[in-house]
Amino acid sequence: MTHLNECLPLLLLSPVLIAVAWTDMRELRIPNVLVMLIIAIFLATSPMLSFGEFGTRLIAAAVVFLGFFFAFALRLVGGGDTKMIPALILFIPSAGLTGFAMVFSASLMFSILVVLALQSQALSHYSNWSIARVKGHMPMGLAIMLSGLTFPVFWVFAA
Repeated sequence: MTHLNECLPLLLLSPVLIAVAWTDMRELRIPNVLVMLIIAIFLATSPMLSFGEFGTRLIAAAVVFLGFFFAFALRLVGGGDTKMIPALILFIPSAGLTGFAMVFSASLMFSILVVLALQSQALSHYSNWSIARVKGHMPMGLAIMLSGLTFPVFWVFAA
C-alpha cells in the first residue's frame, strides 16, 4: 500500500477533526459523538488494512489510551482528549507513529501559542469563546485537528 493510500481514510476525518477543534476551543469539551464517529469511520475503512496492520493499530491506540488515561487521572488532560487521541491513532500507519508523534508535538506547540494569544488581556474581553475567558486550560482539540490534517502531507513527502 502506498503512503497516499494509507492516509486516505485519515483524510475522510477532516470535517470531524475541524468539529473537534471548534467545539474544544469554543466549549472546552470534545463531544463523545465525535469520538464515536471517528471510530465508526475507522471500522468502515478497516477492511483496507492487513490483519497485522489492523492489530498493530489497535495495540498502539490502546497504549496511547492507557497513557492518556493515567494523565487524565492526574488531571493533566481532559476526558475528551483521552478518548479522541487514541481514536485518531487508529488512522496512523504503524510505520508512521514516530512521525505522527513529531507532527503532534509541533501542533501542540503551535496550539499553545494560539491559546495564549486568545487568552491575552486584549482578546479575552471581546470573545464569548470559553478558551478566551477561562485561564489555565489548554484545549488539545486544536492540536488534534492540526496533527490529523497535516500528518498525511508529512507521511506522503517522507516516503
